[in-house]
Amino acid sequence: MDDNTVKTGSGGSRRRFISKRNLLFTGLVVGVLLVAGGAGVGLRMLQNKRDADKATTAQGPSLPSTVSQAQELRLQGNTAEADKKIDEALNDSKTSDKDRYMLYIQKASGAYDKQDYAAAADSYAKAADIEQTSEAYDALGDAYAAAGQKDKAIEAYKKAIPLVRASPVQDDDKEAIANKIRNLGGSI
Repeated sequence: MDDNTVKTGSGGSRRRFISKRNLLFTGLVVGVLLVAGGAGVGLRMLQNKRDADKATTAQGPSLPSTVSQAQELRLQGNTAEADKKIDEALNDSKTSDKDRYMLYIQKASGAYDKQDYAAAADSYAKAADIEQTSEAYDALGDAYAAAGQKDKAIEAYKKAIPLVRASPVQDDDKEAIANKIRNLGGSI
């Protein structure tokens, strides 16, 4: 299990998509801002970013704002409101495909956390339809496996393997996905 994987109650595991990336990115931005212009400039820029996130434009709220608001609402236990924010952004015709991908991933993650594996699988599948990534197919496989749909899980995992980027670090991801297939009784 790597830093991006969390144990689930059913003994399985699933990958976190956004939180660690956002945390790392935020830390890097704050560090660069502090070095580049001192604490005052960095804090003013972060406040301006916060103010911009609160404002809505003709395009609606920004994706980072919507995702971070949904995450905050989930942390507060207000999952219904978090789901509503995500659905509003998904229903907005101005939302780009790239943003829709991230919103479906976020929606699926929330459904998975509520152990609504069918809804999680549906949202992960919609994300994978938009952008075929190893992460989306791996998570889709996890949702199918948690729902007891072994054949669909194996199929999703098999789609994930060739999409894993080639690097020594990523080879571990390929092997982890291959092990999920074997554990479900499938062959590679």
